[in-house]
Amino acid sequence: MDILNIMAFAFCGLFMVILLKSAKPEYGLWVSVALTCVLAAYVLGNLSEMITQVEAIWLKAAGSSSLLGILLRIIGISCLCEITASLCKESGCLALAGQVTLAGKLAILSVGFPVLLELITFILELGQ
Repeated sequence: MDILNIMAFAFCGLFMVILLKSAKPEYGLWVSVALTCVLAAYVLGNLSEMITQVEAIWLKAAGSSSLLGILLRIIGISCLCEITASLCKESGCLALAGQVTLAGKLAILSVGFPVLLELITFILELGQ
């Protein structure tokens, strides 16, 4: 992942959005959404190799991929919620952005709940 290419793409897109917002504000929002989707797809596409390597190391160390799956889902939820909330803020819907953030936190809690239960069970077994 070349961060300089990502930054150059983002700055070019930013200038395009600024120019469009002065002439046609509604087009600026759509260009911003499109640029965000393209950038997110590029970044997530480059993460697949890293995830494969992390999974191989995790399986050697821990032996189970269930916790790694939960961790990857939590990372995915947080990334998607951040992108969605940022787009909502860009369009001026701050209340909607707050609700997306809250929904993301609750989704992360829901996905991570089995880990919390395992931890509590482990602590209770140590106390006996």
